[in-house]
Amino acid sequence: MDGVATPESISKIAWICAAAAACALAGKANASCGSIFCPVNTNWDVQGNPLPTGARIDLRYAYGEQKDLRSGTDKVSPDEVDLDEIEQETLNRNLFATFDYTLSQTWGLSVQAPLMDRSHSHLVSDTGEQESWQFDALGDIRVLARHRFAPGPAWVWGVGAGLKLPTASFDEANDEGAVAERSLQPGTGTTDAVVSVSGNRQALIHEHPSAWFVEAQAQHAFNERSGYEPGGQLVLDAGLTFGATPKLNLLVQTNVLFKEHDRGEEAEPEDTGGTFAFLSPGFAYAVNNDISFYAFLQVPLYQDVDGVQLTADTAFSLGFNYRFRAAAGSAP
Repeated sequence: MDGVATPESISKIAWICAAAAACALAGKANASCGSIFCPVNTNWDVQGNPLPTGARIDLRYAYGEQKDLRSGTDKVSPDEVDLDEIEQETLNRNLFATFDYTLSQTWGLSVQAPLMDRSHSHLVSDTGEQESWQFDALGDIRVLARHRFAPGPAWVWGVGAGLKLPTASFDEANDEGAVAERSLQPGTGTTDAVVSVSGNRQALIHEHPSAWFVEAQAQHAFNERSGYEPGGQLVLDAGLTFGATPKLNLLVQTNVLFKEHDRGEEAEPEDTGGTFAFLSPGFAYAVNNDISFYAFLQVPLYQDVDGVQLTADTAFSLGFNYRFRAAAGSAP
């Protein structure tokens, strides 16, 4: 990545968010315990400058602990809800590997494969017995294409489209043979459409090269699979990349997530979905033109869940980005 952290190409540093969102519960039924929703901005053109042609890989670790019961916008205690199963915790420790290839100044492709390390526990109200699940499994793979339009007078705009593929399992069970509910599974079993639109604008802030950017990304399932269809979601991101030094970038982003109810016989529509807003400060440091590291903390600003759900107070992510140099004699 030539100039990843230089003033001329400051906006090429990756923006990552670890959005700790909804883990749903069910009233007087089986508890719902959804995964951590993680809007990941791997479209480098969103950051402000076209990338050199060629390949790069991004590895990101995301951590989110969901242990707070919430009804609407309020935290509640287990005594305040009437549930057959009292949710205790869902812990997500996930690794995301993204391979990105820039074909030209206007076109690019990316493939993302998540490795999910997830554990969940709850108490059965009548007996006080604890039930738990823990699994390490490959999540659903996403394949995305992007197009960047010619620069306008102020903003540069781009669009993206792709698929989330049903590559992951949705029948993970615990040691007793009890299959986890669908919202807890590493995969949904469905093929989802993913579309996005983004824009960025270069700026100088106190003589520091910076860039503003915005992106909207929507995801919706084409089908139901084995009695389950995940709710569609819309993620709105807006952020600023600030060049503190030639190697260090300070970053801040806001993320808003709108999540629909899940549907189907295996879903729990009354206790899934909601509206969430987060603030994500962070930094990125370039070791050289090809290697950079980044870290982000995410803090919820607003969480309004449907029904009763588990939520997280904070989440964080750590990442590594590496550009593969082009062979001698090829285009930079």
